[in-house]
Amino acid sequence: MAPHRLLLVAALVTASATAPAAQMAEPARPQDDLYRAVNASWLATAEIPPDVPYLTTFIELHLQAEADVRAVLDDAVAAVQAGEAVPGSPSQQIGALYLSLADSAAIARAGLDPLAADLARIDAVRSPADLARYLGASHGQFGAAALSASVAQDLRRPTRHVVYLMQGGTSLPDPSYYTDADKAPLREAYTAALAELLRLAGADEPRSQADAAVRVEAALAAHQRTPTELRDIEAAYNPRAVADLARATDGFDVRAYLAAAGLAAVDTVVVAQPEFVDGLAAAVRTLPTADWRAYLRASLLAEAAPVLPDAYGDALFAFSQALTGQAEQRGRAKRAADAVGAMLGETVGEVFLDRHFPDASRARMAEMIENLRAALRISITGADWMTEPTRAAALAKLDAARFKIGGPEAPERVEAEFRSGDAAGNLRRFAAWRRADELAKLVELVDPAEWQMTPQTVNAYHDPARNEVVFPAAILRPPFFDPTADDATNYGAIGAIIGHEFSHGFDDQGRRFDAGGTLRDWWTPADAAAYEARVAPIVAQYERYRPIPGDSAHVNGTLTLGENISDLAGLAIAHRAYRLSLGGADAPVLDGLTGDQRFFMSWGRAWRSKAPEPFVRYLLGADTHSPGEFRANGPVGHLQAFVDAFSVRPGDALWIAPADRIAVW
Repeated sequence: MAPHRLLLVAALVTASATAPAAQMAEPARPQDDLYRAVNASWLATAEIPPDVPYLTTFIELHLQAEADVRAVLDDAVAAVQAGEAVPGSPSQQIGALYLSLADSAAIARAGLDPLAADLARIDAVRSPADLARYLGASHGQFGAAALSASVAQDLRRPTRHVVYLMQGGTSLPDPSYYTDADKAPLREAYTAALAELLRLAGADEPRSQADAAVRVEAALAAHQRTPTELRDIEAAYNPRAVADLARATDGFDVRAYLAAAGLAAVDTVVVAQPEFVDGLAAAVRTLPTADWRAYLRASLLAEAAPVLPDAYGDALFAFSQALTGQAEQRGRAKRAADAVGAMLGETVGEVFLDRHFPDASRARMAEMIENLRAALRISITGADWMTEPTRAAALAKLDAARFKIGGPEAPERVEAEFRSGDAAGNLRRFAAWRRADELAKLVELVDPAEWQMTPQTVNAYHDPARNEVVFPAAILRPPFFDPTADDATNYGAIGAIIGHEFSHGFDDQGRRFDAGGTLRDWWTPADAAAYEARVAPIVAQYERYRPIPGDSAHVNGTLTLGENISDLAGLAIAHRAYRLSLGGADAPVLDGLTGDQRFFMSWGRAWRSKAPEPFVRYLLGADTHSPGEFRANGPVGHLQAFVDAFSVRPGDALWIAPADRIAVW
């Protein structure tokens, strides 16, 4: 089962959260707590909207972008309702899709009828071969994804695509949620939610079926890699001939599964987690088929909840609330808008870009990115721990790195029919088109112009297989970026994010990809050992951070290592780039603050966050980023520029002795 759509707002941002009790402390000195020194007023007055799980700078910008997208939707809806939208045009697609997903009355009238054929297919699953075919056919439709067969860029041949088989089948955040005693209340809340879905659907003995569904998930989870283990990209590249895989997978008909998934002609796949495929086969052999049918029913109802009557979404939200502490469920209209923005992301994004992304922002960002590239070049050139062969390859990778700003030049067109009043049909037709588009890539070269995020997404990313950094338009707004603002403010916020994304190409996982995006080890053994020794203390530093006062829960330093490395490196690179932007001149003093003080204060403001305690606990196990306060405070003590800017001295909380400071780049 895929993660519930009601939780997807949490995936839109990269900042984690801070417990409320910690946020109510008195304003601090920057020398002791930069985060609270610059965010004291916000922390004291900001309120988490009841229909989002937490509040951060990213969420604030997301809500702003959401309002902008809503205006795009309103215009499209008006055109559809006035009969002015040409069938198949962007306006007609946007308007019809939104109207269908927001139409509670029509969805209520349809009831469970849209799933009648799906439920009949589940009832017909009577053997392991039936199950394999059902799971394969569920790709591109509603239903369980116990194993994911997806088409993506081949990490060893980055100009081509390949099929990846990846673990799936569970909805709780990680395997520990199915076993650990302290997570038993969340297991119960989840099981109760599934039981309610099944009761609403008229299932016999819904609680018994929910228990069976969770047993299946637990059997799958027992063979899944943890979030920390999933960070090892090389361990996820295991090419296997389908013929060999079929012979080795006793109990699970791999050929039938692939054929039903539209992949009958594929002779080689990359198995991302071989032990999970073995575990899935074992679960198919040992668990009763009746348990699997219960699991398939629960999975279907959870996946289809957005196009079912409100009671189904309410049941899922009860679990979401237990997991995250979110006060209220988002209304159907907001959930519909989110779905349109995801499904027709580039279609909506084209209008968003026209309305909200000026040419001046693109030009200023391009200038900053090149300054950041120059700053990282200086860092790599001066790295005394790196030998010349590795340094030359690193500089070649840096020079080859591409960047994208704002949104795609040629937005993707969704070739699916959308009709008002047919929410379930619209999702089916979209999913079928998406799957066909994905499968077609098997015979196509990788398109370097393709984007992985929409323009209205408040985020940024580094793609190691494409060797590119990408900045959607929606993150390029104050307080992260303002084309009219002081350089210190921009470099301390978006500049550090640019540096963060650039440095991902050289973090503990990104460094495994070369200039062309090929997954290969291009470091000498001595350089790799020197690098690993250099970053190892970062794990221990972040393990000491406890976001919930009086509680032993702490940051997972290994899970967050890549992001922590990039925070430190990105901030250092951004500061050097800021100095380069001054062209040798002294920075102006504004409002009594030096340029360096404004730079670091801008960094601290970027990570302000508030969250209920359940969500903090959830993110500590699931998020590869550290909580916001530690993203703000964690790196700064390693930078001499911060020490000088605020006269940090021994005894101050953010003081780090020179011998203990870490300089990655």
